[in-house]
Amino acid sequence: DDGRLLISMNSTGYQNLHMRFDYFYSDNDIGSTANAFELEYSTNGGATFTPLATITGVDDNEYHTVSFDLSSVAALNNQSNLVFRIYDAQGDINQDIAFDNIEITGDLITAQTVTLDVDQSDTTDFVQVGTDERGFIGASIGDPTDPLSTLGINFDFNFSPTIGNEAIGITSSNSAVFGSYLESGTLADKTYKLLSGGTAGTAVASFTAISGGGSDQYFLNLAFSADLGRSDARYHYGASDGSAAIPIGTDYMLVADDETQTIRLYDRTDSGVALNTFNFTAPQFGSGESALNAALAAPSPEVDIEAAVRVGSTIYFVGSHGNESDGTNAPDRSTIFATTISGTDASTTLAYGDEYKGLTQDLITWDVTNGHGLGANFFGINAAINTNKSPEQNDGFNVEGIVMAPGSATTAFLSLRAPIINDGGTDKAVIVPITNFTSLPGLAPGSATFGAPILLDLDGHAIRDIAKNAADQYVILAGPAGSAIGTGDFALYTWDGTAGSAPVLRGGDLQAIANATGGSPEAIVEVPAGLDGDSVIQILYDNGDTVWYNNGVVSKDLAYTAQEKFVSIQTPLDGFAPTVPDRSTMTPESTTLVASVQGTAGGNTAATDPEGQTLTWTEVNGIPIAGYGNSVANNITLGNGTTLRPLDTSGTFAFIQNNLFDPVPVGQTDSSTSFTFTLFDGFKSTTATQTLAVTGIDSNDNFDGVTTDGNDTINAGIGNDTVHGKGGNDVIEGGPGADTIDGGTGNDTASYAGSTVGVNVQLQYHVATGGDAEGDTLTSIERLTGSGQNDTLYGDPGANIIRGGGGSDHIKGFNGADNLYGDLGDDWLYVDSLDNAALGGGGTDRLIVVGSGGVINAVGANSIEIATGNVGDDQFDGSAASADLTLKGLSGMDVLIGGSGDDYIYGGSGADGLFGNDGLDRIFMDENDSIVDGGAGDEDRLIVQQLASATVGVNIDVAAAHFEIAYGNFNDDTFDGSSATVALSLFGRQGQDVLLGGSANDRLYGDNNDTSTGDILNGGQGNDYLRGGTNGAGGFAERDQFVFDDQWGNDRIFDFANNGAEKIDFNTIAGITQRSDLTITDGAGFALISYHDAVGGWDASIRVDGVTAAQLQDNDFIYV
Repeated sequence: DDGRLLISMNSTGYQNLHMRFDYFYSDNDIGSTANAFELEYSTNGGATFTPLATITGVDDNEYHTVSFDLSSVAALNNQSNLVFRIYDAQGDINQDIAFDNIEITGDLITAQTVTLDVDQSDTTDFVQVGTDERGFIGASIGDPTDPLSTLGINFDFNFSPTIGNEAIGITSSNSAVFGSYLESGTLADKTYKLLSGGTAGTAVASFTAISGGGSDQYFLNLAFSADLGRSDARYHYGASDGSAAIPIGTDYMLVADDETQTIRLYDRTDSGVALNTFNFTAPQFGSGESALNAALAAPSPEVDIEAAVRVGSTIYFVGSHGNESDGTNAPDRSTIFATTISGTDASTTLAYGDEYKGLTQDLITWDVTNGHGLGANFFGINAAINTNKSPEQNDGFNVEGIVMAPGSATTAFLSLRAPIINDGGTDKAVIVPITNFTSLPGLAPGSATFGAPILLDLDGHAIRDIAKNAADQYVILAGPAGSAIGTGDFALYTWDGTAGSAPVLRGGDLQAIANATGGSPEAIVEVPAGLDGDSVIQILYDNGDTVWYNNGVVSKDLAYTAQEKFVSIQTPLDGFAPTVPDRSTMTPESTTLVASVQGTAGGNTAATDPEGQTLTWTEVNGIPIAGYGNSVANNITLGNGTTLRPLDTSGTFAFIQNNLFDPVPVGQTDSSTSFTFTLFDGFKSTTATQTLAVTGIDSNDNFDGVTTDGNDTINAGIGNDTVHGKGGNDVIEGGPGADTIDGGTGNDTASYAGSTVGVNVQLQYHVATGGDAEGDTLTSIERLTGSGQNDTLYGDPGANIIRGGGGSDHIKGFNGADNLYGDLGDDWLYVDSLDNAALGGGGTDRLIVVGSGGVINAVGANSIEIATGNVGDDQFDGSAASADLTLKGLSGMDVLIGGSGDDYIYGGSGADGLFGNDGLDRIFMDENDSIVDGGAGDEDRLIVQQLASATVGVNIDVAAAHFEIAYGNFNDDTFDGSSATVALSLFGRQGQDVLLGGSANDRLYGDNNDTSTGDILNGGQGNDYLRGGTNGAGGFAERDQFVFDDQWGNDRIFDFANNGAEKIDFNTIAGITQRSDLTITDGAGFALISYHDAVGGWDASIRVDGVTAAQLQDNDFIYV
């Protein structure tokens, strides 16, 4: 019955199709002839069809088989929306056609090239992994600078030809360790940030790239260590021990390794691998140089570098000079070698100078012959070395520090881990001055000269490292001679460098990381200028015996060096001050309160000390406490006549109300009082406030504040209370019940902090509902404090201060000079141009500008993550933000500045200034915007976003504006990246666009262009990809212009039309005046244009896909 059979299928990834089917004619019209039927195909889902074949059927009431070899029909290959149609062409209603056993087969398309490799050139220097097939890397949970999770690894995915099913899949062998990832970039150029699953351990991340039937894999062996709970901890990979360090500028350091003679250059502010290494063991030193290894004994030379000092442009590295840990003699450790430093920061280099091998014997001779005047063998160095003593015992011998003497460029203080000398019953550490230290490299053994030894009382500790600043302020890292790690084993001391001065113990915490990792603090990076208790000292640890990855293997024995690491921390010299929150304690007036300024009573947060030191209560209201104990002699009278009695140094007190808080009669004094208290940890102190409040009893009470300007705090408690604040700035909490609250004169606060249900309080409209606000009547209230729930808090036309408290609150000031604070929770702050302040607090907070005036707000410093302007000229400054921001200017001339996160910035209409700052930012601009700048982040994106009424596009220097990726819109856009040195991706989209690349490997996409003139694409230097794009429905032929200048690189054009209208333009190259100046050859599916410039001596090429050399003629080119 003129039926039509439709067969829909997806041939993606297949080619050379073949079809067969069985058919059966049923002719109900006796004497009719056999009919023909048609086979057609559609590649657009059936919208249009193209004939394939006409089949004349056999009408004999039997099934017949037909088959078609469709391999010559290339249009059928690799189609996602393919439809075949079979139908009766004559439409004979007396005939029926039945079909059966329909089969369509094809050959799998196998990509000629499928590779997936790490692109180290596009990967941060802080990450180094194998580029092909397999890599190894370590990472740290909780590290804010961990390069694997914050910067990521860049992969190049190469595939040819394009099949259509290209994809990269990632799996984890252990999702508890490697749980998820973030990706960015294009399919061919991807960056992956790999995120911990929260558990320390190892996992293999498998990256599988597919294209058609081809595939390639990359395996990354990951190892995540546990979170140490220190945001200042940094992890340095490739070695397990930072045995000595030299600062390089403010951001870098050279670090020695006591396992090899390798010096590594690290960034000292961020975690990662070494940026450079200098190996002074292998025989890579050229002939004529005094190579260090030439003076070391075979087969395993080991200097055991433990100390380093810089004098001018020379750095001296000092071995331990002792035996091996089991007591075996190790003569190679008696080595000092000099290096010359050149360059700065990340470009720093070291060159080997010379060595001195005789110091151990010189010290033995000095001690045996009583060269120090303290008695022969006073230090026992000869016995320590020659009777096979371990250097890790009090009577062993071990050098761990070197520092220059005060004011000297020649004398150095050799500082010992052992021996520790008992001097008059006190164990003391030893320093031996070497008076000609800087002259020793290159001299013969026996050349060292010594000054009088210095014995320092470090409370039984030895010296693990010592350093000083230019003002000769010394810091000593002290620890045991042995390897024990226990409470109090490590400490910092300061010293003035003179023999008669006693070192001073400081409070910096070295023990917590030692206990957490099993490693020991090993080296001081630098002593800051102007040293005081708040000066921050960076300490490197020896983590060779640390089990980082929950696998039972210590760091120095890990199979992959890339996963070895040691940790550094930043500690204030006197540690961190105690954490002491303000406290509030409630009590009925009839009972003497016994509480503590340290504990958790009353729901307070306990005071703590970061170093775990004991806290002592030292002051009340800034006055030292005279005495402790349950005696009237220790009483302290507070401002309202009540009595405070400190019972002990740990903070326990008794509070005696003396009937001064009776809430019933009118005219009584305050319903609360407070005092400040100070807690001291032995080095630093913190002062906080203790509030003591007497709540109303559970009835309908009357409260009156102080009659003359008293700043009262009144908590009425349960019941329908009446509260009169009278004069002063009062804080009134009515509590549950329908309360009548009159603040009186002053700036008074109605507080609903205790409400367990959210409240709706609107001063302008006299609304008070929900929770403790239900039924309240508020008079002369200028300020509001919300609950811990979701509140609605509105002010009035006066100057209000409104605090949201916890929960997601809606806060609005109402046309006054208001201060709005969201506090905790995800808050909505409605601000106008009259408001003084709007701060978000915790959570993800929104600022919405109301009214017609513009608003200026430092959203970053004010903890606001989403800000929306209005018709005025708004300024949102997020530069202090680390969170991701969303800033929208709307209309008006707005200035929007992002922070260090990945921000979204929308200018809206108006001549806006848009600035991304750090992070991966997305900036949406239109033709009216005056200034846009992506900032310092990588892969910043510029997106042109215009109204349909816009008649012109944008013209922007994307390189100067720090954008790496740009997207145009429907008008004619110009993106100039000619001065860029990083790779760009420029997308013109609609319109006649001009896209100019720079010196890196750029990607330029003209995209759709429905105009009589095409896009202009110039990749600049570098190896660039150029795609002109297709035209739209306007009917114009493709006519893009691919422009090439001198030294253009090795570029590729993906879609040259070869229609005479599209051009390859060499008009700026003097040496190309005709086709014969070029060499054009055929490749597999492309023509290759090669050019050698004889004058400039440079070569370049262009791969033009989809054409042959013969098809490229003079009308396809523009010459000089």
